[in-house]
Amino acid sequence: LRPAYARGERVPVHLYMDDTTLMADSHGGLRRLAERYLNFCSKFRMRVNAGKSGAMQFNESGEWVGVEVRAAGKVFKTPVAGDGEGSVRFVPPKHLGYVCDPGLTGAEHVKHMQGKAHSKLHTIQPVAALLGETAALEYVQTVVAPSVLYAGEMVGDPSVALDKVGDMAVGEAMLTGKANKWASGDSWVRRECMRWHSKHLPWRQQVKQRRVSLFAKIRAQQGTLASDIMNSTSDIMMGWAQLTADKVGVPVRRPGSRQGRVKWKRRLKAGLEAEHLAGLREAKAKQVQDRSDALMLASLGEGTGQAAKWERVLPNMATRVKLHKLKLGVVPHTRWAKHQQLVISRRWGRMSMEERADFLKCPC
Repeated sequence: LRPAYARGERVPVHLYMDDTTLMADSHGGLRRLAERYLNFCSKFRMRVNAGKSGAMQFNESGEWVGVEVRAAGKVFKTPVAGDGEGSVRFVPPKHLGYVCDPGLTGAEHVKHMQGKAHSKLHTIQPVAALLGETAALEYVQTVVAPSVLYAGEMVGDPSVALDKVGDMAVGEAMLTGKANKWASGDSWVRRECMRWHSKHLPWRQQVKQRRVSLFAKIRAQQGTLASDIMNSTSDIMMGWAQLTADKVGVPVRRPGSRQGRVKWKRRLKAGLEAEHLAGLREAKAKQVQDRSDALMLASLGEGTGQAAKWERVLPNMATRVKLHKLKLGVVPHTRWAKHQQLVISRRWGRMSMEERADFLKCPC
C-alpha cells in the first residue's frame, strides 16, 4: 500500500481495489474525513453502502468500544450480533482479509483461522478414501492450508491453536480423524505424532516462514507506507520475524538478484525443516508408556513424509489404516475408548465421582 496525498498533504486512508479504509485519531476527525470522502464519491455519482461498512476503535487496553459516526446522512457503526437472548457481541471486522481486534493482537484472527480449518475438515477424508493418504496430505497443503493461513503472518505466535487444528487435518488425511464420524466408538487419542507423516511443514512453521518472507519483501520496497512505518517504529510482528530469521540463520532482507532470492528461500525453509525434525527427535526421546500414541512414537522414522513410505510398505489401505489406529491407541476395549462411548451416550455425566474413579482404575 502506498500513501495517498491530496494537495501535497498525506491523507490517512488505505485504498485497495474497491476497499477504502479511513483512519483518524479522534471521533470528530473520522467524521470530518468521512464527510469529505462521501462528498468526493457524490461528485463522481458513486454511492457508499453504509450497511456494508463499519467503524472500529483501536486502543491500548484492547477492549471493545462501540463507535457510531454520522456523516452526510449516513451512519457508520461497529457491527454487532445477537445471541437470541437479548445480549449482543461486537463482530470483528475484516481489513483485507485480516480479522481485527481492538488491541491488534491477532487473537480474533487466530479464532477465525481455527474456525475456517474446522469448517474444511470434513472435505479431507473423502479425498483420502478415494486417492490415498499422500494425495490427501497434498490436498491439505495446496487447498486447505492457503485458505486457513491467509494473513496469518500478522498474528503473534499461534503455535498451540494452529498445531492442534493442523494435527486434526493430518489425522483426517491419514483416515484416523473423527470429523465425519463423530458418534463412532473410536477413542479420542493424541495425534501430534501424525504431523511427521506429511512431507510439509506444520502450520505453525508455515506461519513463521510466511512472516519472515513478508517482512523481507516489505524491507526491499522503499518508499511505501508499509516500509516507512516498519523502519520508523519497533513493530512487534517484525520482532517475531527477526527472531525466526536469527534462529534459522537468514537476514530479514531478500537479496536483489533472482538467484539470490531462490537461495534465501531455500535456506529459510531448510532451517524451519531442521527445527521440525528436532521436534520429532524430542518427542521420541520423551515418549512415555501411558500415552495413547506411545506405539506410534516408538515406530516413527527419522524423517518427514512417512505416509508415502507406509503406502509402499502396505499397499492395502484398510490394513494400513487399522495399523495406524492401533499405534495411535484407537482400540475399542480400553478404558479411554469406553470413557468416550459413555460421554457420547451421555451416561458419563450421570455417574457419581466414586463410580468414575472406580472406572478409571481399570488396568485395561
